[in-house]
Amino acid sequence: MGLWACLGVAALLLNSGSGGATASLAARNPAGSMGGAAEVGRLGAASTVRLPSEVQLLPAPASTPQICANGTAANPFPVSFLPLGYETPNLYGLGSGSRGTDHLCYTGGSRGVVRNDVRFSSVGGAGGVLAFPHVEYGQDLWGGSPGTMAAGFGLPESESTAARQDLWLTNSYSIHDSGAAAYDYVWDNFLSTYVPTPANVSGPGNFSLEIMLWMTTGYESSPWTYFPFGGATRLPTLVNSSLSNQSWDFSYFCQGTNNNELTVLYFYNGTGGGLNTTGRTFGVDFSTVLVNVNSMLRRDHESCWSYPANDDGKMHLDDLNVGTEFLTPWPSPYYGTAVFSWTISSLCFRFPRGAPTVAAVSCP
Repeated sequence: MGLWACLGVAALLLNSGSGGATASLAARNPAGSMGGAAEVGRLGAASTVRLPSEVQLLPAPASTPQICANGTAANPFPVSFLPLGYETPNLYGLGSGSRGTDHLCYTGGSRGVVRNDVRFSSVGGAGGVLAFPHVEYGQDLWGGSPGTMAAGFGLPESESTAARQDLWLTNSYSIHDSGAAAYDYVWDNFLSTYVPTPANVSGPGNFSLEIMLWMTTGYESSPWTYFPFGGATRLPTLVNSSLSNQSWDFSYFCQGTNNNELTVLYFYNGTGGGLNTTGRTFGVDFSTVLVNVNSMLRRDHESCWSYPANDDGKMHLDDLNVGTEFLTPWPSPYYGTAVFSWTISSLCFRFPRGAPTVAAVSCP
């Protein structure tokens, strides 16, 4: 959340300069240098609980019934719990006078999908992002129950542990657009300096980090039309049945003017200038993302990032979620329409043991 909350405030945008940490498709060592077979098998070393080979959120087990959450201006935060994690329209920026619905629904059964239908004839708010309908695993920093998590893989966990786990985020999706809203389709994950629980949530807090991985966008151009291009890095990436080290652009954004506030790190591997309407399977090695985050932020001494000083053990990976930020043009307090939909047919976390293969990082 929050990617476009301060859109247009150019003075807050930071250009990090070019650069490029490079990751290998083989297993990595914790420091992020290229590794090889010697690193295989380290996954369980940091814990007495052995990680599962995969955690599957979607499709849910065959016995799961239809589960829906219908968001409106009068009911912006409904939640429906899945067997693992939950779904929510999360209309956090929507104005009270908006007319329409955001219907988020798991269709049920072993072939079920999560479908999000956004149908607003009039939307408005304070400006910026209106909503983030998504599927979540872990503890939201803004509150609520984290939902059920899989044995052997529960969040929050330490960032340094997550960076060693060969954790892949994979999903299959399709997007259908009527051309009436601007949006992104992203993994939006948070790290913080405290361990959130349902009874202890207060937002990101000082020195927190939001990591956004853009898979596609309904904007007419790439994110760097709005945010300065910061550089590029290569990440192990799955696209349909192809696995390779792909180039990802990245940039930074400081939510405040000092180094005591949330930093947002954007990675972009979307369509850029066009809309992906046909759908695809997409995955990325998030452990490599975490390794690169460390090196990139420290390499350029970003002015909004000064913690933790070479001590990643004080950071916690709180949640993993995938969904859509959407907005329409402003400044009118109520304006325009938002009409589009998307479907997630599979959503999983994979922990390949050894060098990854297409089968090892794809959802079943």
